[in-house]
Amino acid sequence: MLVVQDFVIAPIVKTNVPFDPFKSFTPVIEVAAAPEMFSVNPSVPATNMNELLKLLKANPGKVQLCNAGVRDVAAPVLRVAV
Repeated sequence: MLVVQDFVIAPIVKTNVPFDPFKSFTPVIEVAAAPEMFSVNPSVPATNMNELLKLLKANPGKVQLCNAGVRDVAAPVLRVAV
């Protein structure tokens, strides 16, 4: 079984997921890794993730988040974090 990002993020963004990605399965081998990247417009006054999270929390509903596609984790994680 290969694990995609949706497998790990599902319990965070959905309700009633019938598994815990960390307790329900035992990893055997890492075949590949795919890095994630957060980027912001240069006009955003945040230079690291802590600053970005503070900015998002201080401005609920004022900041637009987007993702690169169906399998992108960045935007859903930020929506849950704030």
